[in-house]
Amino acid sequence: MLIADRAALLLLDADGRRRAPARAVAAVLAGALLGELVLLRRLDLDPGTEALRAHPGPDPGPRLAAALAVVADTGGDVGRSLRALAARPLWDDAVAALAKTGALRTERRRRFLVLTSVRWFPREESVTPLRTQVRAAVRAAGSRGAGAVDPATVGLLVLLAGAGGLAPLLSDPGDPGDPGELDLDDAVEVLAAARALPPEALEALEDVETAVSVRAHALAGGDSSSSSSSDTGSGNWGDGHHGGSDGGSGGSDSGGGGGGGD
Repeated sequence: MLIADRAALLLLDADGRRRAPARAVAAVLAGALLGELVLLRRLDLDPGTEALRAHPGPDPGPRLAAALAVVADTGGDVGRSLRALAARPLWDDAVAALAKTGALRTERRRRFLVLTSVRWFPREESVTPLRTQVRAAVRAAGSRGAGAVDPATVGLLVLLAGAGGLAPLLSDPGDPGDPGELDLDDAVEVLAAARALPPEALEALEDVETAVSVRAHALAGGDSSSSSSSDTGSGNWGDGHHGGSDGGSGGSDSGGGGGGGD
């Protein structure tokens, strides 16, 4: 499962709503795709130009290949690459990939035959192991085990924290295994610093993660255009409306259909 798909599952709440505005979620998914390419050694940071540079390798799949193309089109500028990639229907892509594997179902709500909202419900058997993995990683940060956490999971945590989506995963009283009171900022910092990666790869990840955090925070207060509409018309935090570029349904009523996952 791509890091972006893991992020999409964890950014959904029990009511099938995204935990952050749609455009902030899109920034997280864009950062996850770029981060995955760094971990696959397909991208790193050129120390001379401080731009992302691509390296040859096997076909990473259509979604990651599309992200590589965006980086090439923007000359490797991290901010421009992130914005251009986030403007694509990344949520639809993630939902379609997750639905294809049975990890998520899509529920469309209609009123007088008009589609008013879309909600997405992760399967418990798919999302519970991810939550457990997140909790274990945070615990590892507090027990000098940060270096043993795989870089993909660390990247996932850093991106979620940057969008304000990490704390809800650790503070839900109804979720067994609550790790209790933790300084999440410190935990994420420890985990990020413990990544054993080549300097150019680490710098690329840090630049991408910083860009995601800045963009997500800028959008968190958001205007009504920063997310797709809810079924109450309330704006930034609700269900997807079928008209938005990053808030689309990405599947059939049963969760199928749409573009391919990797």
